[in-house]
Amino acid sequence: MILVLFLSLISITGSDISLSNRLKKEIGEALEAKQYEVAEKKLYYLKDSMKIKSPEVFYNLATAFYQKGDKILALAYYDSVSGYQDKKMTSRAEQQIGSILFEENKFQASLQAFKKSILNDPLNKDSRYNYELVKKKIAQPEQQQQNNESPPPDSKDEPSEFAKSLKKQADELVDRKEYEKAHTIMIEGMKYDETVEKFYGDFTKRLGEVSEIAKT
Repeated sequence: MILVLFLSLISITGSDISLSNRLKKEIGEALEAKQYEVAEKKLYYLKDSMKIKSPEVFYNLATAFYQKGDKILALAYYDSVSGYQDKKMTSRAEQQIGSILFEENKFQASLQAFKKSILNDPLNKDSRYNYELVKKKIAQPEQQQQNNESPPPDSKDEPSEFAKSLKKQADELVDRKEYEKAHTIMIEGMKYDETVEKFYGDFTKRLGEVSEIAKT
C-alpha cells in the first residue's frame, strides 16, 4: 500500500527578506544534497535567531526531520502548522501526519489525520486517496489486521513497540544533551499512544524540567 506524500519546501517570508530568501535557497540545496543536518540548522536559525516562527518554517523543519528519519520530531513540527490560519498548508501538514502515523501502524490516528486534511482542503486529492487506502486497511479481516498492526496499548501491561522506540530515541538525544528535542518527541508520542504516558510519564516530566534548566 503506497500513500502519497507531499515533501516539497514551502516558501518562507520574514522581516529580512534578503537573508530569509538566501537561507531558503541554501536549505533547498541542502535537502537536495541530502545534507539534512545542514538544512535543520539553517531552519533553526530562521526560527530561533531571526524569530521567524511562521507555518512555513515549521513545515520545512518537519520535512527536514522526516527526510533524515526523525519521524516523531517531524510529527511535532507538522502539528505546529495547524495552529495557523492557512488551510491549504494545514491540509498538507495533516496529510504528512497521516502518512507518518500509517508508517508507525497507528491506523485509526492516521485515518483521522487524513480526515482533518480533507476538511481543511476538500480539493486535496492526495489526502482523499490516502483516506480511502487507510479505510480499506482498517477494514481488513481481524486476523490479517492483527498480523500487521501493533496490539492495542492496553492489551498487555507493558509499553508498546512504538513507545519503546520513542524512549530509545529520547535516550539517544539525552546522551547528546539535546533535551528539548527528547522532550518534544515524548510529548508528541503521548498524543498517539497512551502507553507513552503510562510508562514514561515521569521520564518525560523530568526531561521537561531539564530542558528548561538547559535553556537558562
